[in-house]
Amino acid sequence: MLFKVRSRAFAYALASLRSSSPISIVVFISQLCHRYGLTGMGVRVIKPSASADSTLMKLCLLLVAVLPALAEVNVKLPAYGTYRPGEAVKITVQTDDGEENLSWTPASNESGPVNLHYAKADRNGVMQYASVSLINAATCTGATPVISSVTQATDFGGSTTFGSGSWLEIKGQNLAPAAAIWGQSDFSGPVAPTFLGGVAVNINSKAAFVYYVSPTQINVQAPSDPAGLPVPIVVTNCGIASQPLAVNKTSIVPGVLASAKFNIGGKQYAIATYPGLDSTGNSIFVGNTNLISGVSFRPAKPGDSITLYGVGFGDVTPALGPGNIASGSTQILASVQIAFGSTTASTTYAGLAPGYVGLYQFNVTVPSVPDGDTQVTFTVNGVPISQAPFYLTVKR
Repeated sequence: MLFKVRSRAFAYALASLRSSSPISIVVFISQLCHRYGLTGMGVRVIKPSASADSTLMKLCLLLVAVLPALAEVNVKLPAYGTYRPGEAVKITVQTDDGEENLSWTPASNESGPVNLHYAKADRNGVMQYASVSLINAATCTGATPVISSVTQATDFGGSTTFGSGSWLEIKGQNLAPAAAIWGQSDFSGPVAPTFLGGVAVNINSKAAFVYYVSPTQINVQAPSDPAGLPVPIVVTNCGIASQPLAVNKTSIVPGVLASAKFNIGGKQYAIATYPGLDSTGNSIFVGNTNLISGVSFRPAKPGDSITLYGVGFGDVTPALGPGNIASGSTQILASVQIAFGSTTASTTYAGLAPGYVGLYQFNVTVPSVPDGDTQVTFTVNGVPISQAPFYLTVKR
């Protein structure tokens, strides 16, 4: 999933993140068998493994670590990934071993979205995996989607310009048949889905990673793309494409997590957490006690280690592109400085947050500044980020 939600406040902030010709959806196969989850609703196995029993299959359908090697396979489906109950769906899987034609027939009472998973050993005995998503064609309305606006995620500043890896909110009408959010069974290994609930989004003709869809809003992560200036964004709902909307794109567009839920009395606070959890197993946030009812807060003291969160900070090393679950430590290539007022803070980690897709974390030591609400600023490559002011509370 996009974010691991450890408290209600965190949930507030991080959640506010039919043609008849065949099409190709790029999915992924791996050379290692990691942990799979065949327990999700709507999961089907369309090809039993040639060398793996059901126990292995149950263990190996969702990869949760970044793999040392990935290969692409093409899975061809009719009608943009839709099915009709009782009618066979023809699926062609193209791997290095050649082309294999498969078929899956949904039950007459099948209704919801279905994830189809493929597993087979190649000629060298290496396990290969792939998955695709289908939606019931009866849920498609036939209406043309209309995009009215595209911005970076509101809780991260809502910039009208974006970069590769930015999290975007696409708003409009007829964008999806119904609301859906990605789950474990939608991933192909560590790679996020590019098709969800009958919906796909193309940004400059490249597939975006689809986190959430609804008739009026879609949340996606922008793919890697060196193009700048205005680029076209197109939403496809059940095979019907919207008119493109041109949106300004640049190299990086950083944003820091400062949710509207943390705007108290007209003052916007950033969302920052302490290491560890409170007695109820929830995160402890930086701020005055009872800043938000039912959520654990305490002011920061100079010397405290705290974590802030962001999106859109650009490339990291080791390299990991958009749409991948982060694993292990990385480092942002851009130069990032964080200051409390005019005092620069020591940053002990600035990279992707392990276990998340497209979320950056910044582990910061609070500097010696006066007590009170202090404005926190981020400077990237010498330029302050373009975001409304936000604050953190310091109290000795």
